[in-house]
Amino acid sequence: MEHITMAADITTSSDFYFGNPDDLGNFPNTGFIYFKSTARNARAMAYWHAARRRFPENHDQFVFNEIKRELVDVLGVRIKFIDSAYVSGFCQLGRDLNRIATVHMTCCIGLENKLFDLKRVILDWRRYMARPLWERQMGKLVFNMINSKLVSVPGVRIKFIDFALFVSGFCQLGRDLNRPDRHRHRAHAMLCIGANTDDELNQLV
Repeated sequence: MEHITMAADITTSSDFYFGNPDDLGNFPNTGFIYFKSTARNARAMAYWHAARRRFPENHDQFVFNEIKRELVDVLGVRIKFIDSAYVSGFCQLGRDLNRIATVHMTCCIGLENKLFDLKRVILDWRRYMARPLWERQMGKLVFNMINSKLVSVPGVRIKFIDFALFVSGFCQLGRDLNRPDRHRHRAHAMLCIGANTDDELNQLV
């Protein structure tokens, strides 16, 4: 795949990508991950597997996100994150259908919901492919499936807020602290899972 580089030891797709493929602040999606075949990566894989004992009852992706800095600092591994504009998912859905290679059912809980949204993705893809080549190449065709269950309810209108600027959260955390100013606003603790979450939030105020 063209987005995998031999310059990195590990290449992973991203649930949330913030613009720099080498930024360890990106959130990995290990549903699509490539390990270059090296002795160092064999040690990294063993380190990842052993680390699961430190995070009982958590899945492998959670563990990888927790230890990614250790893999870099302790083992010297270089990790590259793929832009979600290419390997996309529902956590951060790519907008340009000319660039998307695959879509993961991330941030979508429950088999029924995954199947519903996957069908919407397929319908949008068929709509995209049915358009003439010149129109597809313009890059203006995007997914229509976001919140499609609500949109289909008669009388319901949805307005989307720019999370990066105003109503921020851990799913897509605003990067500019100057933006939530007098219009203000909030940061939501979404995508923050763990037994100590409530205690940690209480320490913020």
